[in-house]
Amino acid sequence: MYDYRFLIMWAVLLIIAIVAETITQELVAIWFMPAIVINCILAYFQVDLYIQIIVFIFLSAVLLITTRRWTKRIISPGKQPTNADRVIGEKGTVVQRISALDATGQVKVLGQIWSARAEDPSSILEEDTVVCVSGIEGVHVVVRPYAEISS
Repeated sequence: MYDYRFLIMWAVLLIIAIVAETITQELVAIWFMPAIVINCILAYFQVDLYIQIIVFIFLSAVLLITTRRWTKRIISPGKQPTNADRVIGEKGTVVQRISALDATGQVKVLGQIWSARAEDPSSILEEDTVVCVSGIEGVHVVVRPYAEISS
């Protein structure tokens, strides 16, 4: 009489791994699935449980070690630059006085008008001042006078 206990155990683990992978979509269980499938085959042929466990641990470890870096690169390729990022480091011209007290200010950078604030909150930048964009915070570019960079 054939004993299906181990085959059922591996099949249940496979279903759990598939559900976990489907829910998270972060590749938390994908490395275990091929090992579980191999162990389902071993269980069908009634290989001893301790051999099945050794095969499971070995295959899972090999798959995890050899493919983790590659899959990590595919899943999260890193920060994607946007068009907004390209204004950082560029020169611009103040088109509306920049003042932290009034919470006003605009600059023209790469042909686009941006709401702006000064890097130094105490400084006031008058119209036609040449500035350099040092960063982006929300929808505002952060600028400093271009003369500060040259010196």
